Amino acid sequence: MREVDGVTGSKSAKSLRWVAAILGFALLVATASQASAAAGPVFTMPSASNPVSSMGITYPVSVSGTYIPIPMNCVSEKRVLWYGPGTTPDGLWRDIQFPGSGSPTYTASALSINGSYQPVVGDFDGDGCEDVFWYAPGAARDWIWYGDASGTFPRTAEVTIPLDANAIPIVGQFDTSPGDDLFWYVPGFAAESIWLGIPDAFVPMLAPAVNGTYTPVLAFDRSSILWFQSGPGADFVWRNIEAGTTTQLVHSPTTVNGTYLARNLGGTPLLYAPGSNPDQAITGVTETSSPSDHSPVTLRGIAGAINGTYVVSTSTARSGFGVLHAPGPAPDYLIIPRNTGTYSRQPNGSNGAEPNSYTTPKEISADGNTVLMSSNASNLVAGDT
Repeated sequence: MREVDGVTGSKSAKSLRWVAAILGFALLVATASQASAAAGPVFTMPSASNPVSSMGITYPVSVSGTYIPIPMNCVSEKRVLWYGPGTTPDGLWRDIQFPGSGSPTYTASALSINGSYQPVVGDFDGDGCEDVFWYAPGAARDWIWYGDASGTFPRTAEVTIPLDANAIPIVGQFDTSPGDDLFWYVPGFAAESIWLGIPDAFVPMLAPAVNGTYTPVLAFDRSSILWFQSGPGADFVWRNIEAGTTTQLVHSPTTVNGTYLARNLGGTPLLYAPGSNPDQAITGVTETSSPSDHSPVTLRGIAGAINGTYVVSTSTARSGFGVLHAPGPAPDYLIIPRNTGTYSRQPNGSNGAEPNSYTTPKEISADGNTVLMSSNASNLVAGDT
């Protein structure tokens, strides 16, 4: 069991209350096992004849215990860091291989993470390996672990956060550097901030003011955020967010019907309604007939059902997959969402694409417009109200 320097403290029940509130969660098994498809999500299990369902491909795995799963990517190697708040042992799966059918394979190792955190993943130093920002809202100390090819997180650094204790970090890219950045959203009317990721540090910058209470999720590319409210309140899509300004230039009203938890499955925004209510994988937006920077847009989505209550991971487009974790002995799943595309950062107008565009092959149309994601589905339907 290796304890990584830089993350200290006790996993007390008091400090875990906020973890349960936002994500919900013993021993990691050394190899994956086949789980019953009937016990898990209503997704098609991968096979040669039917490789995908309406929302994605699911792969059964077996993880006993209560965890916050953290999907990651390091130079194309797929990983999951299993963080167990409290006394649950932590672990790391490396070199995950997704087969044409059956269960994935991986190499498991142990980690020790002391403390209670809201983990946030991104490639903050821009070296191609994703890192973990261990965020502890309030007065507790915060840390960043920098990933590398060995999977041992050899570099750690303490991070000082002079922000409201209720601040919510959203990982994206809000400048032209290769590293991921953090948009710090503060519910209400406090000032937001963007931290630009650079090697071994963050650079604080001004951010557009949100002014309101919303549920945010990184949307259709790495510089867009969907802000939605439960119930009848107005929802918005911000696109082309840039650090260093307090005014958002491109903001469009939209409508999200229902009450959801917001997650991002490997670059695909997911509005998750625990239980049997419809869930929504957002695949893009439909513009009005006369689009402008402020004209309304309609969300395109794939409606599906994740039957049951899971801890649903949040991961970046680099990883391209997510995790559905059922605390306890119930089956767990790795999921590759439908329409997972290739993310690439491009300068404005390069090859007809928007900056920071998230596209799949052949989705730059003849007229030079970027089709963010392809979808056969219609608008979002009413969800868990």
